[in-house]
Amino acid sequence: MNRKIAELVEQAGGYTEVARQLGVTKQAVFLWAQRGKVGAASVIKFARLVGVRPEELRPDMYDALKKGLSVATKDIALESQ
Repeated sequence: MNRKIAELVEQAGGYTEVARQLGVTKQAVFLWAQRGKVGAASVIKFARLVGVRPEELRPDMYDALKKGLSVATKDIALESQ
């Protein structure tokens, strides 16, 4: 489990509250903490909710965008389940 994401989730009110505010399932939020990576479709909203920059949560995604590469859609598929 990624401590940073888990701590941010707890500071924002817990897994259920974060899921409700972002319109995702509680399981999706738990998966982010387990994987250490917020889903691509939710990274901006989650960053705003917890008061950090999106690139702090997903440097891999923003590095890829800077290089002109596409971001994997796997994260988006996982969130919609």
